[in-house]
Amino acid sequence: MNKIFGKLKLKGEVWKRVIGFPLYFISNMGRFASYGRYKKLEIRNPIAWKSGYRFVHLCNKTMDKQIKVSRLVALNFIPNSYNKLEVNHKDGNKTNDCVLNLEWSTRSENQLHAYKLGLQKNSCGEKSSSAKLTLLQVREIRKLKKEGMMQKNIASLFSVARTTINSIVNNYNWKM
Repeated sequence: MNKIFGKLKLKGEVWKRVIGFPLYFISNMGRFASYGRYKKLEIRNPIAWKSGYRFVHLCNKTMDKQIKVSRLVALNFIPNSYNKLEVNHKDGNKTNDCVLNLEWSTRSENQLHAYKLGLQKNSCGEKSSSAKLTLLQVREIRKLKKEGMMQKNIASLFSVARTTINSIVNNYNWKM
């Protein structure tokens, strides 16, 4: 493999063929290469998505897919003995796909790590991405319930499920 990469190889860099895609290569430093014109090996630039992650496009005779560079590095360089499904960037930098910065994790481990680094904020109330109501509406719902209005009528009035109203009036959601 070293002879194939010659001048393209950086100090300490190890290249491997991408599992299942023999025309593509990934390095332990997160660099990606494939055969280009004239069957010459070329370093390829991944696509940067809005999410901040870097993706590459792979295809062979039976498959065509886009995959995160971090996942590709992990699949080819990091053992996954606990069969964890996600790849975590230890330093929180989504573009740092070096093998030393990556680890296999569960969804909850990944999210907890993001909270600890301040990359993800616990948004509640109107700031929550799942919020269907405003703080003003929640106060109105609680007022209507105190005045004796039935939950199903309140739900109809605000176009939400009765369970949503129940959660609000019993302080499961929108704790104030």
